Amino acid sequence: MALGLYILLRLNKIEWVKVIGLLGFNAFLFLIACSESSRSGVYLHFVSASAVAIALYRYEQWKRSFLFVSLSIVFLILVNVKTFNILPFREHTEFIDNLLFTLNVLVSAFIAGYSMYMILSMNHDAENYLRQKQLTIEAQNKELQKTNEELDRFVYSVSHDLRAPLSNIKGLTALMTMDAQTPREEFIKMIESSANRMEIFIRDIEHYSRNSRMELNMEYLNLHDLAADIIKSLSHFDNALKISIENQIPADYVVYADSYRLRIILNNLINNAIKYADLAKEKPYVRVSADLENGFHHIKIADNGIGIKEEHKQKVFDMFYRASASSKGSGLGLYIVKESADKLQSQVTVQSEYGKGSVFSLRLQMIEK
Repeated sequence: MALGLYILLRLNKIEWVKVIGLLGFNAFLFLIACSESSRSGVYLHFVSASAVAIALYRYEQWKRSFLFVSLSIVFLILVNVKTFNILPFREHTEFIDNLLFTLNVLVSAFIAGYSMYMILSMNHDAENYLRQKQLTIEAQNKELQKTNEELDRFVYSVSHDLRAPLSNIKGLTALMTMDAQTPREEFIKMIESSANRMEIFIRDIEHYSRNSRMELNMEYLNLHDLAADIIKSLSHFDNALKISIENQIPADYVVYADSYRLRIILNNLINNAIKYADLAKEKPYVRVSADLENGFHHIKIADNGIGIKEEHKQKVFDMFYRASASSKGSGLGLYIVKESADKLQSQVTVQSEYGKGSVFSLRLQMIEK
């Protein structure tokens, strides 16, 4: 029988193993109990057989569990109310009966206790699983709520911010046809400015969308070269020609990150530092640096620009947040920086004093080659 159960187990016939095992166990106990005196306590194993049946079947299978428990109870009653001579009856001395009784009590109690432990353990695991699922569902609900709120703000702000430059362009073209005195170059510059604003806004929307959908593509990057490339691409900005932009990252400094997202982060932070430079200062600057501390890369973009007022510091990373009505840009830049940093499992922070400047820091985990 043991060999048959082993073969079924290897064939992954678990339910058959349960059924044949419990039937065989109960039948074997019945045969032994019928051939010995009740003083030996063999019948106590019917209790442990019931406990095993309860432990082996899940709640959804309670009918099978009930069936085997009933079978054990019927056998227990039969061996105690009537004598069956299926096997030759064995007589024992009083000492042997007492010894067998003690052993059977201990073994049946151990089996029943272990079965109860298995039931409690499975219940505990089930509770932990349900608790974990509940936490997952709650987290997903929060994420969904956040997404819905962002979507509402996104639709409202996109429609508003795209409509504004379009209205400007339409108004300027109408004025250009009516006003013959103003040079055409003046209108063209204003139209170009509105078109550039719209282009920047559409670019930010694209970055926001790609960051939320794209999988991470981690690789080793030369941070100095990446920063130098970004600084070069921003050199056409008017402010960029009037301030000192310093790449202080060592030439051989390497980080492990997603190139697309790290570029977005650095581009937005350096761009903002240039955009909000304080040109009234004697030596306006933007400094990009990086150092390693406690297993983390600390990438910093420091400037002596106009800075951020205290009441705005906690909100600058919010979607579409602008510190004032005159603020430039789409209001998505720093939000995209934070979302990109989250994707990289890193952290971006800001220290700023209004009128003196700001330091944006990216904390990126170091991973060696």
